[in-house]
Amino acid sequence: MCYGQCMKVGTLVLLSAFVAVSVALGACKKSANKGDDDDGIGTPNRGAKDTAPTASGAPAADGTISWIEDDYAGALAKAKTQDKPLVIDMWAPWCHTCLSMQHTTMVDDGLKAMAGRFVWLELNTDKATNAEVLARFRVEVWPTYFIVSPDSEAIQARFQGAASVKQFREFLVQGEKGHREARAAAGKLTRNSVGWTVRAGDQAAVAGDYEAAAVAYGSALGKAPRDWARTADVLVAKITALTRAKAWTRCGDLAVESADKIRIGNTASAADFAYYANACADKLVDRSRADLVRRRMMESIDRVLQAPDAALSMDDRSEALRIQREIAIALKQDERAVRLAERQRAVLDEAAAAARTPLEAMTYNWPRAEVYAYLGISDELVADLKKSVQDLPNQYDPPHRLAWIYSKIGKHDEALEMADKALALVSGPRKALIQSLIADIHEARGDLASAKKALEVVVDIYENLPEGQRNQSALDKARKKLEQPPQ
Repeated sequence: MCYGQCMKVGTLVLLSAFVAVSVALGACKKSANKGDDDDGIGTPNRGAKDTAPTASGAPAADGTISWIEDDYAGALAKAKTQDKPLVIDMWAPWCHTCLSMQHTTMVDDGLKAMAGRFVWLELNTDKATNAEVLARFRVEVWPTYFIVSPDSEAIQARFQGAASVKQFREFLVQGEKGHREARAAAGKLTRNSVGWTVRAGDQAAVAGDYEAAAVAYGSALGKAPRDWARTADVLVAKITALTRAKAWTRCGDLAVESADKIRIGNTASAADFAYYANACADKLVDRSRADLVRRRMMESIDRVLQAPDAALSMDDRSEALRIQREIAIALKQDERAVRLAERQRAVLDEAAAAARTPLEAMTYNWPRAEVYAYLGISDELVADLKKSVQDLPNQYDPPHRLAWIYSKIGKHDEALEMADKALALVSGPRKALIQSLIADIHEARGDLASAKKALEVVVDIYENLPEGQRNQSALDKARKKLEQPPQ
């Protein structure tokens, strides 16, 4: 999943930093790509699609799900007319997990039977036209999926990050059931069901009441059957809430107690859970307890990766290995971290080579850039990223990633050229992120005056974003950097 600005980037991005700045376990789902403070990116329509959608939705590549693009009002009206719940995919072109989900789960035959029971809406969170909806349905992890009742616009279900087909089907069932119950009972729902309790947790989390959310998720898990398909992802929701509530001890305890349960279904949720557990371990005073949390998470991910029936995409496997690497570094197991990075690189290279389209290959640009940089071989990725830039001339992510790689190997002129190319194609919070990269490049060249001007632009962009896209943490960080004396 992509956190903050999409996934986990080698460093922990917590709390408000998770909110859209323009920043997945490398969860974009998955990792919050670091390096440029994210793990994801871009603006393609449904990843696999080659044709633009109509206002009423266009067929996906397999002709099953009809997606309405960036038109909340239109999708809501259609859902009301058809008396169907509305599925909202909050995504971003920079989010590798978002792109992976579009190319895998969302086009799987396993969803065909349910496609006609919902109205489907995709909202690119980079676009200012979607900011008002983002203010209503807060997104802290990319992708985030909501199921909403069209009459009340009440959230009936929420899913964060990557999902297996089985997990996503269960999510759809929960949301549809909540919608039908709400309509039939006019809000007087039975408050002892698993679905109602998860729904209460989702609504509390979106409202920012993380303590209440954690309690609700815990109650739902206590009521759920042993083999419940959503056990792992609701555990992720609970540990996320505890992290945002800064309940470090309870977060660590949950990690140790749930190390086995998060493997139910052998899904990407195990790695997402471990990402937050590792973050909590950083805050524990008892270092032996922190190490125990990390060892349990390392073992859990190992077992999921080794499971013959693991429901993991190549992006999921990459993110799991990246998170294991972060844990290994925290445990001071540097040689193991390098081995994990080498395994991740091999997975990503294989996935990129097997991609059916340039857009699908773009899914792996950022994770590859991050792991190549970690291994000290950034120059070896230049040719592939140059090809991505050539193949996708209207996408800002390929030149952005290439600019970042060029900056890592000291090719500042080439880095600026690519960053300017990306800047001309991007909008929204992501524009500030690319402008920040330009500031860093100027600073590396020794041009402090140009670096300062670029930072002033970054601050201006953040200050003028619409409410749903604002990120106070990112703004504060940019202001602080601007105020620092030249080095």
